[in-house]
Amino acid sequence: MAYWDSIVRIRGPRAVGTGCFIQPNLVLTAAHVLMPKIQDEWSAEDTRNTKVTSLYGLKVTLPARNVFFLDGWRAEREPDHDMCLIDVSPLLTAGLKTRRYFGEQDDSYEVAVLGYPWADGSEVEPHYSTGKVKRRGTLFWSAEFAYQDGVSGAPFLVEEEEGRVDVVGVATAAPSSQGDDVAIGLPLLDKNFGGLLTQANTLHL
Repeated sequence: MAYWDSIVRIRGPRAVGTGCFIQPNLVLTAAHVLMPKIQDEWSAEDTRNTKVTSLYGLKVTLPARNVFFLDGWRAEREPDHDMCLIDVSPLLTAGLKTRRYFGEQDDSYEVAVLGYPWADGSEVEPHYSTGKVKRRGTLFWSAEFAYQDGVSGAPFLVEEEEGRVDVVGVATAAPSSQGDDVAIGLPLLDKNFGGLLTQANTLHL
């Protein structure tokens, strides 16, 4: 799978997770991977302590230059704001294409999730799952993913007929009330992902 070169391990000051390059310098992940608790405040030192590691192809660890959160996550930890962008030195990948989610999706459809689960040792085995998701409100729900610690922030991917792979969401949680095979993902909407991308790209104008 060629798109593994865009999937990375995130090691923040408080936790680990997964992310993906969506531009040569921008990595999309779940905000709780970096700032999980309501009392947490993000600092310049936290940015310096955040690392993005490519484990496929060009194996390299890149320090964060900046991190962009949504205000709703900073203030209230709102579930539909659980995503962030990490700015790093550009990697030799164009990143995966993103496709924002428009309108309601009545029928479930298949996506793939690629990530790096937490490992106690130095070896990190990649995780690949497929399943059907439905949008419920501002969240995706899946009844088929085997969610694992460390996969938070992993992209929800849809493969197009022409072979292109689009990112349509971010894995954010596994609700205990729904069982082990249910995962929650956050779709890329204008009000969350669009705002983040504007923040990040405005900085570089």
